[in-house]
Amino acid sequence: MKKTLALLLAVLLLFAAGCGSKPVEPQQTTSPTLSQEVQNAAGGYTFPTLEDDEVSQREDRDERPDIELVDLGEISKSKKIEDDDLKYVMIYNPYIYDDGRLSNGTLSTGDLDKQIVIDIDRADGLEEEPEMIPVGQDQINTQPFSGTMEDDRANAMSREFKKGDTEEFYAFEDSGNLGFPRDKKEFTCAYAGKYCNIWVYDDAISDADAKTCAKEFDENIYEQVVEKFGKPRFDGKVNLLYYPMPRNIGGCFANYDLLTEREVKYYDLEDIGCNTNVNLVHMSSRYGVEHPSSLSTMAHEFQHLICFTEAFGTADLTQCSTWLNEAMSGYVEELIYPGVQYKAGRMTSYMDSDLIRYGQSLYNFETTGLDIGVYGSVYLYAMYLEQLAGEDVFADVHKYWRTSYSDTLDEPEALVNAVPKKVYKAVDESVTYPEDIVEKNFNCEDEVWMSKLTLQFYLDILDEDDSDPADFRNVRPRALLYDQYDSAKIEGGGRVIIELEDDTFEIPKKAGKGLIYVALDEDFNVLSISYN
Repeated sequence: MKKTLALLLAVLLLFAAGCGSKPVEPQQTTSPTLSQEVQNAAGGYTFPTLEDDEVSQREDRDERPDIELVDLGEISKSKKIEDDDLKYVMIYNPYIYDDGRLSNGTLSTGDLDKQIVIDIDRADGLEEEPEMIPVGQDQINTQPFSGTMEDDRANAMSREFKKGDTEEFYAFEDSGNLGFPRDKKEFTCAYAGKYCNIWVYDDAISDADAKTCAKEFDENIYEQVVEKFGKPRFDGKVNLLYYPMPRNIGGCFANYDLLTEREVKYYDLEDIGCNTNVNLVHMSSRYGVEHPSSLSTMAHEFQHLICFTEAFGTADLTQCSTWLNEAMSGYVEELIYPGVQYKAGRMTSYMDSDLIRYGQSLYNFETTGLDIGVYGSVYLYAMYLEQLAGEDVFADVHKYWRTSYSDTLDEPEALVNAVPKKVYKAVDESVTYPEDIVEKNFNCEDEVWMSKLTLQFYLDILDEDDSDPADFRNVRPRALLYDQYDSAKIEGGGRVIIELEDDTFEIPKKAGKGLIYVALDEDFNVLSISYN
């Protein structure tokens, strides 16, 4: 495994995404490094391009309800917060955490000492290991692909199969981790559906179960996912491989399986085992195929496949970060199978997550043991974004990713260009960051805007409003409280919420400069906002 990782580090080119800026101008429709013919040839079908009269930031397409954001106004500088109604303080690090940067802007709160209450109403937590443990894209795809091939990028067509065909595919071993290199296993096509082929290794599932999977994918998953996110690469059927995967893993998508033979050679990846010229998802046969999480896993991994498809339409094969990628997969799971997030334990883990409670960033997809709360966190973020910006927002994120050919493509830029203009304006005007925070923490205005959006998201989770998404109303704010006297190290885009002993909070002298303090009353309503 060490040899494999060393190989990957040696052969894969690292790509550190840049950042766009406001005001947004229409993006060019041709890449400086790829001809239009080459761009359109990618994946065997034509990528849509922006029309001359279409600005990159979309107009409102539907009547949105009134945008209910907290009017925070201008942030004042303060060393002490005092208010008769003061009960809680949310300490927010406005920086944008990014794994690609040398520094991720972690700031210490300083010792909170005896100012806070640490006897909190924690959630029950996950008492036992969930049946399926989700696997983040960053755990499988350890290195991003980057760089532009000299001529075409994969002008290849999907391979066609029929029921009864046998084929060798690279698959993960049934024990251990989802590691590389992989060995080939012989699969039989047990069912050929309209949009999918069901492949089975060593009679891992029955023909009847294979038909059930195909019917579910064809009739309930494919069109809904494609409508929200766009078509998969190669424009062919999705091949679902059923075999005994490592314990607790319901399925996965590996970026390495969406390449052509030529691309595998270009990236010098022959030694790790890459499936080529197919749309392919790995599915575990350890669980009943009618299990809600088994069904939703098909939709979840299919979104990942399409999300990586979008990268082939960018100038430098730029990939979406794991946190937003997983947010969109969690969103489509809940869209098709309402309630599955709770059944999978993700929401319970969110309220009991020490990682999140102690300041882990929304943009950091780290999980440890049973602490999979980040899945609940990004799923709630996806629900919030849809409520705020409309049901087209994720389709527009994908469209922008695929068509912008931007030299600075990243999540802040994509979100800014996917939300309606009035949503952008409402978020931007909801709070005014001081100049010293902006100069210290951000590379561009898109990052400032996304930081404000995340701040509004955190406040909305605490607000028990009947108009919020149903899962927001199931979050108990007191279960999210920080429970240590010692200082918390808050990552950029993270926050901690403290309960106070009295109506005064003195900001510790050794607190990191640039933290934002939101004073809250007993019902978590905002009283004031300041920074140190």
